[in-house]
Amino acid sequence: MGRFIETTITDFTGGVTTEARVKNNRFARAIKHFDILGSQDKLVPHRRFEADTFNSALGASVSADGVRITKFLTYGTSLSGTVMFGLGTGTNAAGDTTDNTPRLYYRSTTSILTHDNWLGDSAATGVLNENLFVEYNNIAYAARADEIIQWTLDVAAPLGSSAVASSHAITFTSIFQGLVHQKDNILYIPYLTSSGAFIMTNTNGAWSGASSDTALTLPVFVGKIDICEKGDFLGVAVQPKFVGGNSYVYLWDRNSSLATTSEKIDWGNENLELIEEIDGILFGISTQGANLSVNFSDSARVFIKYWDGTKLNTLLQLNCEDRTIAISQKQKANGRIYFMMSCKINGAWHEGVWSFGKNKQGQFALALEYQLNNDTQITSVALKGFKIVGDYIVIAYNDNGTYTLKVTDDDATYSDTSIWESVIFNAGDQSLKKDLKGVTVFSEPLPTAGSYTLKYKVDAETSWTTIFTESTDNSISHSAINIESSSAVLPKDYKEIQFRSESTGNAIITGFSFQEDITGKRLYQAIS
Repeated sequence: MGRFIETTITDFTGGVTTEARVKNNRFARAIKHFDILGSQDKLVPHRRFEADTFNSALGASVSADGVRITKFLTYGTSLSGTVMFGLGTGTNAAGDTTDNTPRLYYRSTTSILTHDNWLGDSAATGVLNENLFVEYNNIAYAARADEIIQWTLDVAAPLGSSAVASSHAITFTSIFQGLVHQKDNILYIPYLTSSGAFIMTNTNGAWSGASSDTALTLPVFVGKIDICEKGDFLGVAVQPKFVGGNSYVYLWDRNSSLATTSEKIDWGNENLELIEEIDGILFGISTQGANLSVNFSDSARVFIKYWDGTKLNTLLQLNCEDRTIAISQKQKANGRIYFMMSCKINGAWHEGVWSFGKNKQGQFALALEYQLNNDTQITSVALKGFKIVGDYIVIAYNDNGTYTLKVTDDDATYSDTSIWESVIFNAGDQSLKKDLKGVTVFSEPLPTAGSYTLKYKVDAETSWTTIFTESTDNSISHSAINIESSSAVLPKDYKEIQFRSESTGNAIITGFSFQEDITGKRLYQAIS
């Protein structure tokens, strides 16, 4: 007999890390479809996604008729008087998948997040640009080639008052999501032209700059722009136009009479994808070495950095195993930043809507909150858009050419698999051999049809071995001293071990414990 070590985890709020052997066991190598920040010391599963379709009265479907909704917004002052609008393209003509004209869709006020409830459409002409969809003073703004278009929104008659209209002629090569700043109630929209990068403004329907639209002129090296509020300022994140350049963040006091900004922050030699503020802190999500046809770096990385008012700090780095990384759209809600991301880490693809926010210790944590396809990799995914309303979410993406709409199931159904994967444990010394003596999982009383499965893998193993599945109604814990399906012994003579818990049916995990016996030793060392 060697030396026994007991490890217990009752706090899962550290979030995701690619530091495989980090000593803080609050971290995890994967968190998928769990809410780790909404409740203390619990892994709370999200409801399953169901296919989101059109009301049969519309006579359209997502796949057969080429209808493609990609962006969403809610409009109204109460749940009973709110409409969800969707920006998309498509036609009701069966089999026509070539219609790229902008169209406005809506859900009825009776249930803005019920599937099979998209109605309308209000068609326009031209080719839709999917990047811009914002509401300002009862008007929804979008973009098509060389023009911003608008629909007047009306909860009582969503399409009766929503005929598309030309709003503003503007020649651009790229246009990006706009925002209405709370300090001045002015709409700001960033865009690129062949000659530079700019921000235009709309004040109560009047567009800035007559023909020039240059409320703010940015440097010519810009390849992408994202904006956010930062107190009284507008935070403007710019990505380099060419490989090898630096990203920057400008803090603009919104004074269009001045040619300069108040602050310029060097964000480093990477592509800054998104920027947002939480609790007065400016956070940026960036990539390095991603999506390059030429190998300029040994690996691809995702960074979350923050600016503390004096210097730039790296909070988290994800080391990715594939150069294909997609990051798209953001939403600030529930005190968190939500954003879409697809990347490969720790041997698996992580695709969906991620969240980033504070845990109970006041530290920031990252998790994949909503999986797109129940932990099954999507073939050539293209992330489009999402909208979170309370605990519900509607999401759009392209699966190898097929546009897909999903929404949180309005029934209390939890058939999607929620996953937690621990960091790698080695008792502080990966040269020593261990035997696994027993494992225990703690939970809230299991509901009917609720279950969780515990798996492990050791050392260089690439596949998981199931230890047990617990599905007994009202059970609050389950322990095992062997592989329950076969009575085989738990692993022996390993040096490192990792665990995976899979939850379905709203099984809420509250803790995990395992005991090891350190039995091996180095050639020159005795175990005591």
